[in-house]
Amino acid sequence: MMRVNRILVLTFMAALMTIALTRQSTAQTAPLPLGQVTVTFQMNSCPASFYQGSGTNPNVCYGAQVSCPSANPIGLTFSYINGSAPNTPTGTIVLINGGGGQMTLTDNNDATASDYATAGYAVVQTAWATDWENADDGLGMTAPPPAPSILNAACRPATFLSFIANSSQYHASSTAMCADGASAGSSAVAYSMVWYGLGNQLNNVELRSGPVLSDIEIGCQVGNSPATCSVICQSGACSGSNAPCGNQVCLSGSATRCSQGTLNEIASSTGPWTDAPQFLTTYANAVQGWTGSLSPGCNNSQGLSTGGTNPLSGNNLTWKMQSIVNGNGGAFSWPTNLVGLGGWACYSYQTDLQPPTCFAAGTECPNNSGPEAEQFYLAVNNSGGALPTQYVLTGIQECNGAEGVGDPKSVDPDFPSESGKQGIENHMEQYCKVPH
Repeated sequence: MMRVNRILVLTFMAALMTIALTRQSTAQTAPLPLGQVTVTFQMNSCPASFYQGSGTNPNVCYGAQVSCPSANPIGLTFSYINGSAPNTPTGTIVLINGGGGQMTLTDNNDATASDYATAGYAVVQTAWATDWENADDGLGMTAPPPAPSILNAACRPATFLSFIANSSQYHASSTAMCADGASAGSSAVAYSMVWYGLGNQLNNVELRSGPVLSDIEIGCQVGNSPATCSVICQSGACSGSNAPCGNQVCLSGSATRCSQGTLNEIASSTGPWTDAPQFLTTYANAVQGWTGSLSPGCNNSQGLSTGGTNPLSGNNLTWKMQSIVNGNGGAFSWPTNLVGLGGWACYSYQTDLQPPTCFAAGTECPNNSGPEAEQFYLAVNNSGGALPTQYVLTGIQECNGAEGVGDPKSVDPDFPSESGKQGIENHMEQYCKVPH
């Protein structure tokens, strides 16, 4: 009898330990541990999709492997060019692409890298071998494989940013360290700042059309009925009969975080800046894989009848805990080393305007990049810490597609004679500096 009781006690203690470990893996505390970058070889030439530099100052490309505690090792190609060669550059700017982070010929990084190099910066471009967000994919499979988690996988770009920041070969001491991320690339930068301590090392960041993974749960939510509506850059917009979202669940914004040009364009438009936060099909499919192929999947437009409860449970809780803004900690204010934070979202959603502000209109204009980004900027604004002195959130007009904030044809509402491309790059070049 005593032996049976002992077994029961041991079993009970093991169960408690399992529960504790499960909670510990869910409730993570920033900063999370970084991994390691191993540069394996220097390439004879850079891939065609990279900025090539000039004959007298060519871009140099490297192959590397990034290893992290809770993700499989992953391959990375990166480039380096000192735009001030042979002199010391003004600082180092790392560019991170959208999607899975691979480089394609259609990326705008080529022109942006050229512009930053011309301005005298050292520029690093990146191309991941596989989707950086997929923790259980990579060069070598660990046994057992790591659990799918975008939050854990974000160790990869965070580790690389830290590697560049702390390497004299790529970042001259006492010069600025900055990052420019597009779409999911802006999420890579945000995860690095919020969860991996990079907010203490970066001096300026430009977040283009994102961070799109700020709150994965509201993008994927099971049981999204009634549907969700986000109000961007306006405080108090959810008062009354949930206006302007009608019968939808209204996520309110805050006007104090947005540029004056953005507020002016909202005031002169046909209505508030509203958009739905759910991922469109193309993006939902990618997020579904990155978060572990949960069933039912990431597609809240289906209005499924299960889940969607508060407190969150099931898939909704899993998606929430993998988000940048997950209600479970993270750093949303940073020391004074972070001089600038530029947020750029497409205001070009209003197809009822004449002329339409989205000149490449279609089913994916708008997408959810604006309302997802809103959740990040709200968290920054509500953190209780001081905002970076050169903080700006701008709604770009005339985007070429849903995320075309950096397109040469777009319009910066604060400087109507300039494109969004010029606005972003001007903000980077003006505030990518070490504070004095």
